[in-house]
Amino acid sequence: MKILRIITVVLLLFVVGSPAASAGYGPMKGLVPIKGTVVGADTFTPGPGEVTGCVYDSVPDGWLTYRFTTKGTGNVSHLGKVDFVLDNCSMLNPQFTEGVIAYGTVTFIAANGDVLVIKHEGTSVATSPTDYKAQYTWEVVGEKGKGRFLGATGEGTSTGLTSLPDEASEITLRGMIAFDASNRSDR
Repeated sequence: MKILRIITVVLLLFVVGSPAASAGYGPMKGLVPIKGTVVGADTFTPGPGEVTGCVYDSVPDGWLTYRFTTKGTGNVSHLGKVDFVLDNCSMLNPQFTEGVIAYGTVTFIAANGDVLVIKHEGTSVATSPTDYKAQYTWEVVGEKGKGRFLGATGEGTSTGLTSLPDEASEITLRGMIAFDASNRSDR
């Protein structure tokens, strides 16, 4: 009986002392793969110097700054069909010799109201005079999540294809995340 009490106390200390429990989040599912593809319409907001809401550590001489936003839909594992918003702060070399440097967030909203937010940074290069391919690394912003993604963790990579004439982008992401599968926004 004494051994059972000791085991119970140790387990309670482990659960209470875990980062998820101390942050007020539910039990995290172990790391699982996440993947998905979303497609949306693009908006470019150019700005001289600083772009509203964007803070750049430094902008190389002659580079242009702008905000790049994409809104659309797609499918992402663990969320199903999603609406999404990508919001990037970007710097462009006007000679196109070094491509675009960008950072920002992507917010995925599931049909039940669960929200997964990732922050990313990366670069894109022209693949033709009107098309760009972006490569990003990302990590989950758990404190901005909702439902089962509140307190989530994880990281991965994404690839974006942007067509300027169509003002459209397709983004594919892959990675690993941990989240509380029991905490749903629709309950």
